[in-house]
Amino acid sequence: MSKRHHQKAIESLAQRITEHQEKMRLESEKSFPDEGLIKH
Repeated sequence: MSKRHHQKAIESLAQRITEHQEKMRLESEKSFPDEGLIKH
């Protein structure tokens, strides 16, 4: 695997982490957040 391939994979994973962080933030703002989703 080339350096470029690794960089693209890292960028893709970083994007997924950002999406999950946003999802957790939205869930925790609910009046009755699902703790199971947040912990997972």
